[in-house]
Amino acid sequence: MEARDLYDKAGTAVINGRDSFETPWVDVAWWVYDSTLRACRSNAIEGLIAGGLRSGRPGEPGGAGIDDILRENLKTIDERVPGVDQGAILHTRNWSILVNDSWLLAGVHSGVPFYLASERRQENLYLVPKLKVFGRELANLRSFGYQIVMGAQEATGEAAVLPEPADLKARFGACQANATEYEADENWRVLEGRIGQPWD
Repeated sequence: MEARDLYDKAGTAVINGRDSFETPWVDVAWWVYDSTLRACRSNAIEGLIAGGLRSGRPGEPGGAGIDDILRENLKTIDERVPGVDQGAILHTRNWSILVNDSWLLAGVHSGVPFYLASERRQENLYLVPKLKVFGRELANLRSFGYQIVMGAQEATGEAAVLPEPADLKARFGACQANATEYEADENWRVLEGRIGQPWD
């Protein structure tokens, strides 16, 4: 709740008319955090999948990569009881920025890698005047010390990995502050890059 003012100022607290910081929606954020943390720490998953959503329509740009096939193969995680359908991809009907940040923070606090399902290019990162969700995820991962590396095989693409121990001080206020910082003065451009190219 201490981060509420930052989310309000950024216009990210209310999604589709629902205030993310009011019951029961704030509870959803906690349940997602708890479920994700348990999944990461139980070794039920090897990492989390970050990226934009892909509808699968013909002719759609190839940058956004989370679709139904990926969800089926890598399974999903949501706010339900831990241990039920634990997977690497956040998928909930009660989604909000706060819920997404909860999922990301659970991964950061666990120190797991984030595999990138989308390319790091402008159409996936930024739409004036805001970061897209994938851009927000990368802004926070970069700010929390993650680095871009290639997967063990070319087919696995890029991953954001944490070379140092997990930063347990990463908090919701930092998530929103990082996003706001990367939206200013085209700072988001440091998130762009060719596949395998590290952040500067």
